Amino acid sequence: IVDILAVLNRRLQERRSIYSGIFQILQEESKRLPDKEVVHAHLRDTAVMDDPATLDMRYEEKPVTFDHASSPAACSAAYTGYSGKDHVEARA
Repeated sequence: IVDILAVLNRRLQERRSIYSGIFQILQEESKRLPDKEVVHAHLRDTAVMDDPATLDMRYEEKPVTFDHASSPAACSAAYTGYSGKDHVEARA
């Protein structure tokens, strides 16, 4: 866990966040020191994730499509052909 705390602390320090102090304290209270190689490797591998445009592109959702669904034009054509004569009103 101390490695994770060190990564979070470093990221928050880079962003000049006031919350980095919390992670610094938690890291200092740990029984062991963070593995500098692990922390550096994780920061290097996830550096691209700090760019909002890259995050948007990576996690962009694709539009939902329904196979064999009617087009909106077909729905409106079906509605215009509906006379409403077979509509039954609810009785109280």
